[in-house]
Amino acid sequence: MLTVRNVGQGSAAGPIVVKDTLPAGLSLVSVTAANPPWTCGEMTPGTVTCYHPGPLAPGATAPPINMLVQVTANPGTVIINVGTVTERGDENSSNNSATVPAPIYRPTVAPLLSGWGQVGLAGLLALAGGYGLLYRRERRR
Repeated sequence: MLTVRNVGQGSAAGPIVVKDTLPAGLSLVSVTAANPPWTCGEMTPGTVTCYHPGPLAPGATAPPINMLVQVTANPGTVIINVGTVTERGDENSSNNSATVPAPIYRPTVAPLLSGWGQVGLAGLLALAGGYGLLYRRERRR
């Protein structure tokens, strides 16, 4: 998710442009943002660009930009993602980017059972439960 906040003293008149060049190991699946005000797309492969017409008042935060990406990097890799924002009247460009490291972990996969596997498991659980009831009845005697 990318979030743009005006930390300056004056209003950002617009247009406000956000660019995120995806690092190696990530590929864009989709990008969504409130439209209006944002218009987003993958203008060149691997680069997401979003336009906001402005204005954005001092201290205000624009609606977030959400990106769904496919991860192709190997587990154990740390991907560094950098997003930048520009606005033609900005007097301080030193605070117009953010860098986020994202470690890639091995996914955990839960075993899935087929329809017959589920029936077999239900039968085993029923037998085990029935055995427990039988065992309790015999001990009470």
